[in-house]
Amino acid sequence: MKRNCTVLSVTIIVLLMGSMVFAEKKGAYKTYRGRIIHLTEEYVELKWGAGELVFYFTENTRFLSSSGAEKDRGILRLCQVVRAYYRIENGKKVLYRIKVLREGNCRG
Repeated sequence: MKRNCTVLSVTIIVLLMGSMVFAEKKGAYKTYRGRIIHLTEEYVELKWGAGELVFYFTENTRFLSSSGAEKDRGILRLCQVVRAYYRIENGKKVLYRIKVLREGNCRG
């Protein structure tokens, strides 16, 4: 009985580790929530807490308003809070979709 529990425990651990590797697999989409602190034609830089990340646009990047309506790149402004949907390609964080969550409130 004790041996069966050990075998079952090891099997569960192996399955869990395998699913974690699959979730982190290259090409899997991830998300990041942050405030836009820098915006160019090529990329957007987001900050949340101590983290700052750069995400690159492609011709396939989709831009969504807070209501979920599809818009063009012009919807993005400094200080907006957005959610970036991205994946790693050739060492870069490439945007699949970016959605505005809240309008900016920068003081200037």
